[in-house]
Amino acid sequence: MQRVQSSARTIHSCPGAIWDVDFSLIPQTSVERLFIRFLLERHRLGLAELARTVRAVLLEGQGPIALRLKTTKAYLAGHSAREMEQLARIFTTERLHSAVSAGAIRIMNDHRRQGFRLLLLTGCPEFLIRPLAEDLGVESLIGTRLEEVNGRWTGRLIPPHPYGEAKRRLLQVWALDRGVQLGESHAYADSPADLEMLEAVGHPHVVNPNPRMRRIALARGWSLVEW
Repeated sequence: MQRVQSSARTIHSCPGAIWDVDFSLIPQTSVERLFIRFLLERHRLGLAELARTVRAVLLEGQGPIALRLKTTKAYLAGHSAREMEQLARIFTTERLHSAVSAGAIRIMNDHRRQGFRLLLLTGCPEFLIRPLAEDLGVESLIGTRLEEVNGRWTGRLIPPHPYGEAKRRLLQVWALDRGVQLGESHAYADSPADLEMLEAVGHPHVVNPNPRMRRIALARGWSLVEW
């Protein structure tokens, strides 16, 4: 799956179903948290690499800590991209499938039967979510891309990082390219960082909301979904 580019071709319009992943499609946790635990258990990641990541978050990152954690991939620096992609597929089979919400899959399948175009739009690394998207039959994926040099990751990201307003812009480009009518589309997300994405569609759904997101959803008349 490649990052979409806008084009001038005419495509029959249709609605979309857009899914955030962490704490939404995957309730109660993040995919990267599960993957790091998986790597530690397989001795593919060491304490030195975790310490390097902590230093990068505290000393080199910019913005709130939550954003720094999402944009700092120092633990992957120096690792073979192909090897990590293979591990991601094993991880998906062994750990990630069982973490996906059954309720989310039912709704996703309903949208698919109704002819919706499906998109996973996430700040998670693309390589980590791609096997899940393929297995779920989701046609499109937009995630965080990692810089690669000589087959190894540097730990740096390739912008734009799908977060906040950038998520909305990436969604709009995808919709234009695929002929998706955002006013008729549904989006599912949990976080204040997803507000711009939720605002871009006609049918926003706030998933497993914390108190702040619950207040926002109730004030705006948005749907609340919990699983």
